[in-house]
Amino acid sequence: NQADLDAEINELPNNYTNTVNPQIIFVKVVDNNTLCSSETTLELTGDFIVLTANTHEICDTDLDGNYTFDITELNGLVIGNTSNLSFEYYTSQTDAENQTRGISSIVPYTIPTNNHIVFVRVENANGCVYITTVAIMYKADTQVNVVNRILEACDDNNDEFGIFNLTDFEGLVTTEVGATFRYYNTEADAKLEQNQIPDATAHQNTAPTSQRVYVRVTTVNKCDAITSFVIQVIHIAVPSLNRATFCTGDTVNLDMGANYVSYAWNTGEFSQDIDVNVAGIYSVVLVDSNGCRGTFNVEVIELPLPNAIVTQVLECDYDGAADGLMAFNLHSYDGQLTGNNPDVTTHFYLNQADLDAEINELPNNYTNTVNPQIIFVKVVDNNTLCSSETTLTVASSFITQDIAMLELCDELESEDGINTFDLTLATPQVIQNLPATTQVIYYETFNNAQNEINPLGEFYTNTNAYSQTIYSRVQNNFGCIGIGEVYLIVNDLPNLLDDEETIYCLDTYPERMELIAGIVGDSPNNYTYLWSTNETSPTILINEIGEYTVTATSNAAGCSRTRKIIVLPSSIATIEKIEIENPINVNEMTVYVTGEGIYEYALDDEYGAYQDSNIFYGVEGGIHTVYVRDKNGCGVVNERITSIQIASFFTPNHDSYNDRWMPQGLSREFHTNISIYVFNRYGKILKVLEPFGEGWDGTYINRLMPKDDYWYKVDYTEKFSGKKRQMKGHFTLKQK
Repeated sequence: NQADLDAEINELPNNYTNTVNPQIIFVKVVDNNTLCSSETTLELTGDFIVLTANTHEICDTDLDGNYTFDITELNGLVIGNTSNLSFEYYTSQTDAENQTRGISSIVPYTIPTNNHIVFVRVENANGCVYITTVAIMYKADTQVNVVNRILEACDDNNDEFGIFNLTDFEGLVTTEVGATFRYYNTEADAKLEQNQIPDATAHQNTAPTSQRVYVRVTTVNKCDAITSFVIQVIHIAVPSLNRATFCTGDTVNLDMGANYVSYAWNTGEFSQDIDVNVAGIYSVVLVDSNGCRGTFNVEVIELPLPNAIVTQVLECDYDGAADGLMAFNLHSYDGQLTGNNPDVTTHFYLNQADLDAEINELPNNYTNTVNPQIIFVKVVDNNTLCSSETTLTVASSFITQDIAMLELCDELESEDGINTFDLTLATPQVIQNLPATTQVIYYETFNNAQNEINPLGEFYTNTNAYSQTIYSRVQNNFGCIGIGEVYLIVNDLPNLLDDEETIYCLDTYPERMELIAGIVGDSPNNYTYLWSTNETSPTILINEIGEYTVTATSNAAGCSRTRKIIVLPSSIATIEKIEIENPINVNEMTVYVTGEGIYEYALDDEYGAYQDSNIFYGVEGGIHTVYVRDKNGCGVVNERITSIQIASFFTPNHDSYNDRWMPQGLSREFHTNISIYVFNRYGKILKVLEPFGEGWDGTYINRLMPKDDYWYKVDYTEKFSGKKRQMKGHFTLKQK
């Protein structure tokens, strides 16, 4: 208002929001040189239009998966009266504001996803622009079902064509109320709504045997949907049975299946199946539920039985169990059981009942449960599947031998699970229940022990890390051998964390920190411990720097490993001083600290980016906080400091520009005990300036000094920190 202008109070900011529309602003225009002023007024008027955010539903009319529409349909949705307005369309607020990457209104627009947001930019005749949004959404589709059933019709004249009533499946197509149906021969016709089938109640398939028909379903306020189903002509099903065989002394059942409503055999029987025991040709007339009829023949052939021979075998029990129970390779006796017939298969059972029921068949490698034992055998002809029965009696001879075990710890220098064993130490275990003179020979594999090849010497280095089984072999007077397992175990050394260095923050003394033995992948309770401090717990507490060791020994194997932990000192920093140099060009701030740690530095943000250098460049004038953080995690210290800016030159020529030199940024609010000195290059004091005076005018004893570089020193105390600060540097006196 005029009163504020006259009193020069309540001056409006540059960015001002009017409070009424229109509004008068009172303006004072001042000459910068003469300070003379004039007054005027500025009338502010705002122009606007009101837009409405909206939604718009569309259909995929040609069902090609793309939802496309005329985007100008959105105009009337965002504003009722579209006269004298221009419309543009975008996919983001930013593009709408910058008028970049607009959507063309000339061609139909395809939305990329459901609930797609279009930003509509509307501009009136005065150039006022407003932006709103319209959410483009898929209109709900008519719900149709996937029809897996096949619509069938009889082929009355065997030409592979029939007449179908397509409307019979409308109840399967959809459950929508008020739906209408249109039928097409191809999916393309259904999508384009062309070449509709004229009479859906009497449609003849267009391709022999079967055809897929497409249905386009329409409901009110929903998009059309398409599904399909198959139509197919049918004949009477050909029965799968056309040939049957039976073994001598048996019968065969001729079953034509339950897919027919009547059966008429040439034997005079009218049942679904009949039993026969005479070879020959049997015919039957079948009628299905559709009234289709056919006559089919079944050829019946009689097959002979295979030969089966009673057999007994005796083997040595060489599996090391020494109990007469051993693995028999039952099929190795097939030749004896069948007279070397290559066209038969043998099946083995524990008893006659299992054989009769053909259950619980024995595996090829069968271990007898008694010695001797009778095995019941079924011999089956591979071609005819006819079978005969016999028995196989298996028996074994054996010697007693005990399992042995040797254990060693892994080697610290090469923790690979490999070590060298003295095999003679296993012999007393092997022959514990045998005569003391029994000779024992060791082999690397069971096969070598069986075949007596590559016997091992007295000392053996395992080839499988950590655990390996080798074999001992002994032999009795009957020629039966005993092969036993010898377990070679290389026990792991305790798995400890690597030797490490850790930090103790000296500032926390006498607080103690925990050192752990570092068991990895196991319970610490499974080990005993001995620290260099003579403590025997999994962890210890310390508050002194130095080197600590711990030896962990496993309770199970007695294997040990030692771990070393070096505790290094660190501490929070002490800020000794902060110097600001070269304030003319880069305003360089140097932070001097002491302490045991490794430190990094940040300016004004304790949680911002830290740097390794203690020097900050380009520090702006004002109050700053310096943060010093110990990289070892012992903490952060900070100190506030002010930055003073100093002109690099001045020109004392009385032209009102740079006539005096004076440091800027000093303040009675933040600084005290301020001293400002000006020296020549030889260190002579030319001027002691008043801290808040006009500055140096370039004279000494009332004489203007020559153009040259001059030095300054600024001493002051920060009120908020109590720190004494000093700034030094040089500047130039120029003459123009």
